[in-house]
Amino acid sequence: MRLPLEQWIEYLAETEEQMRQFVEQLDAVLWIADPATQENFYRSTGLQGLMEVEEGAAISADDWLAVVHPEDRDRVRKARMHETRRVPLPLEYRLLTKTGEVRWVRDRSFELVGRSDGRNRWILIAQEVTADKQTQLELERRNCELEERLASVEIDLQQTRARLQSIEQMMLDPPAQKQIENLVHHLLMSIESVNEGITVSDFEGNFAIYNSKMVEITGYSGEEANNATNFLELLYPDPKERQRAIGGIETVSYGGRCRDIETTIRAKDGTNKTLLVSSSAIDYLGKKWLLSAYRDISDRKRAEQALKLLAEREGSLRTIAYRLKQTHKIAELLNITVEGARNFLRADRALIYRFEPNGSGNVIVESSAGGLPSVQSWHWFDERQNNLQYFDAWDFGKLDGVASSVLESLHILSQLVVPIPSEPRAEERALWGILVVHQCSHSREWQPLELRFLSQLAAQLGAAIDQAERYNQLQAANQLLEIQVAIDSLTQVANRRKFDEYLLQEWKRLARQQQPLSLMICDVDFFKAYNDTYGHLQGDRCLQQVARCLHENVRRSTDLVARYGGEEFAIVLPNTPLLGALYLSGTINEQIRLLNLPHSASLASDRITLSLGVATTIPDPTLEPEILIAAADRALYRAKTLGRDRAVSEDVNSGG
Repeated sequence: MRLPLEQWIEYLAETEEQMRQFVEQLDAVLWIADPATQENFYRSTGLQGLMEVEEGAAISADDWLAVVHPEDRDRVRKARMHETRRVPLPLEYRLLTKTGEVRWVRDRSFELVGRSDGRNRWILIAQEVTADKQTQLELERRNCELEERLASVEIDLQQTRARLQSIEQMMLDPPAQKQIENLVHHLLMSIESVNEGITVSDFEGNFAIYNSKMVEITGYSGEEANNATNFLELLYPDPKERQRAIGGIETVSYGGRCRDIETTIRAKDGTNKTLLVSSSAIDYLGKKWLLSAYRDISDRKRAEQALKLLAEREGSLRTIAYRLKQTHKIAELLNITVEGARNFLRADRALIYRFEPNGSGNVIVESSAGGLPSVQSWHWFDERQNNLQYFDAWDFGKLDGVASSVLESLHILSQLVVPIPSEPRAEERALWGILVVHQCSHSREWQPLELRFLSQLAAQLGAAIDQAERYNQLQAANQLLEIQVAIDSLTQVANRRKFDEYLLQEWKRLARQQQPLSLMICDVDFFKAYNDTYGHLQGDRCLQQVARCLHENVRRSTDLVARYGGEEFAIVLPNTPLLGALYLSGTINEQIRLLNLPHSASLASDRITLSLGVATTIPDPTLEPEILIAAADRALYRAKTLGRDRAVSEDVNSGG
């Protein structure tokens, strides 16, 4: 049963509003317009902010092009002219604000053919990526600077080798002693001035040169480095990294070179640093020395990691959002969310705590690593926390004062909590629940990017839950409506409409299977006289009792009792031969008599009785079920002719 048009319109309006709220929660802005007339079908609120126009102001594609940076305008215009319909083309370019500020955007635009009204839709999805672009440009700048400095270091190393060779030659000439001292002084000054750690050591690990930049990088002085039993063990506590370093030294000792080898050391303060190392061997006074340059690229690696995490977050959110839109089952929505949260954050446990309207609540779903105790159905938050304002003000990274005993009992070392808001249906927004992530294996300081990811995920879940609840309510209403329109309001058995649908359905099914179908039509004997004698109200009660008796005695789920007319009832009996139908008719007649409903105006008995016409056939797919109805009617007529209070049958296939 389909809903009336007004209810569908109301549902579609609610769905549109939910989709608007969902779009507004995304990082990107959405703009849908008519490419021919420039009429705006829809635009999210973030578009005004990007274009610096007032809310409600008319905006066209030309207006958008006007805020594009002049140097990018032709490229954007040409891209729009050559874009392929239905194929989104990614494009990055700059916008120029009224104050001269440059803002980077990444957009995808495409055109859809309007099938209903013939009007095409131009769709623009734009996202501001200024921060990402600035990080990218900064990385490129740092890479260029790093390349330049590495080249400079290589030159310095070559010059150092040349100077050392020169010193070696000059030491053979005693009058040149003063010149040697000056040369050594300039050499050491050069080594101190470079922005890389420089060391010169023998292959046993004794340092002759260990500049101040090396002290800054490692935290160890030259004296500490020389006095250490094994300096490599201090720098490389990880055996694998230490073995790589030893392998590099051995390569150089055999005449090879190491250039721009990435390695990770442990500084004196316990921090890990990523370095680029270049090493080569030099000969001095008949001895081989190891000359090495160390470049600290830790900042660059952190920036690269941040960009990688950002890309992973956006990809994870898109994947989870897509999966959330594929189902209206709340249990599936919750499982998708906790699995996505735990996997992305690499946490030990993720759970959803549901708040009930009365203030109580409990854990309704969890995803956890193996070996952790389950917290399913646990509850530990009090009623005052069942409001959005409390959680908006919560310090999400430090929850020592909230449920501390629970945290301790579960060995939870770090916890991250974000609210799952319900849609506002009253003046004050309430919490649907909270999304919680636990770290049990070690203490963890949650990063802003992680908090933002979890908050966006919770917001998407809240919107998806509300949409699912509305959808499920609509489905339940539809099912109830279908039941209501198929039931006779007086007798609460199926009505004539349902009877016609079901008989046709079973006729087609049993025609394919070539199995028998029986039909029984019952009529309350002398019912008009009963109404005249006892009144219509009592007549209604009589029909209700007869219907209830029929329903109680027709027990198979595939059988159907329906009100066929005023005082007539019909019973559809699939997969029932004639003998089975006759046996049931005898049972029904007996049970009706046992009701002992007085009927003083009946010529058949002093109680209410039934006349029944029974017909059976194996349906013919080339015929209609009306032949079975006609046969049952004829049998009913003969039952009345023979004195009523009886059943008469007709086998359609045998002709009698």
